[in-house]
Amino acid sequence: MKKVLWLCSWFPNRLNAFEGDPIERLALAAAALSKITLLFVKKDPNLPAGKTETVTEQPHPNLEIIKLYYGVPAKWGVLVAKTYSTIQYYKLFIQQIKKHIAENGLPNGIQVNVAMKAGLPAVWAKQKFKLPFIIVERNGWFLPEANPNYRSTNFINKWLYKKVYKEAKAVVSVSAHLATYLKQWFNRNAIVVPNVVDTDSFYPAATANDGRFHYIHISSLDYPKNPELLLEAFAIAYQQNNSMVLHLYGPQRPALKALCQQLHIANAVHFYAEATHQQLSKALQQANALLLCSRYESFGIVVIEAQACGLPVIVSNYKVFEETVVPNSTGLVVENYNAPALAHAMLQLKNHPQAFNKNNIAAITKEKFSYPVVAQQLTAIYQQQF
Repeated sequence: MKKVLWLCSWFPNRLNAFEGDPIERLALAAAALSKITLLFVKKDPNLPAGKTETVTEQPHPNLEIIKLYYGVPAKWGVLVAKTYSTIQYYKLFIQQIKKHIAENGLPNGIQVNVAMKAGLPAVWAKQKFKLPFIIVERNGWFLPEANPNYRSTNFINKWLYKKVYKEAKAVVSVSAHLATYLKQWFNRNAIVVPNVVDTDSFYPAATANDGRFHYIHISSLDYPKNPELLLEAFAIAYQQNNSMVLHLYGPQRPALKALCQQLHIANAVHFYAEATHQQLSKALQQANALLLCSRYESFGIVVIEAQACGLPVIVSNYKVFEETVVPNSTGLVVENYNAPALAHAMLQLKNHPQAFNKNNIAAITKEKFSYPVVAQQLTAIYQQQF
């Protein structure tokens, strides 16, 4: 069993429970076959300058999670505070890497989850201890549709990114689509290892039948997810068949509620706060289909969560969804930025739900994205690279 030290740029934390959520799931999957120590450093504005706190968790016998929080000066200038924060961030990462090695010996290798900023301590560890590292990338800002994106960043950031990618022994991408742009920017051929879904939590169950068709959308409800188009399309479909309901899960966006009023669908659209895995699995199990019309995605993990519950999905024809959705077997694909086409698909699915088999959808998803399947793929990379 390989011992791997994970350095995470993103990870769920006490300031944002949903930051890097798929990384936590990947860690739980990988821990079945590898021994993992995971390090994450986060600035906490609630702590005074110079104060640090360490939180340790052990959700699996082979997975130790160490989160380090640090405070920054509250009354210093922006530039000084930013400089102080950057120094503290890397200082804590390096100290914790040294501590881990002193107490446990050298790991077989390092996995960087999202290249920046955790990739820079990995470069240091490679130079100091000759430890090889791989990058597992999922950051959507390498995609041309992202706003802002990698193309628009400054010279220094680009130089640092290129340094990290050059030093990595191997690069892993959560999708072939994202891998295309990693090749473009860094001339690295990425191995594709997809996101995972916990099929012990997300699985088919009996759907409540109240005579209405329940669509569900789960996202950050921001620019990449294009919720305005979703509401516009739902309004078109709702005018033709008002026995439909739309459930939106995500951060509160008053502008979206106002848009529902303008579109005369406020009574048919229900908003919910961001939810835990357990709450989302139950919500998906009670729904009839998932909607996702993103402008761009590096993967779109909610698609495989919905499909694991047996839900057909309606997605935009954005390239990455070719990797997760089987047209007419696990869902429908519609032209992006086309509200009438999306509305037509909603009505089609509502009127012909028998076209999709819940158990078949779940089986296809489990075969490709379950914990054991993806853990084997990641372990094979460890065996080869470490």
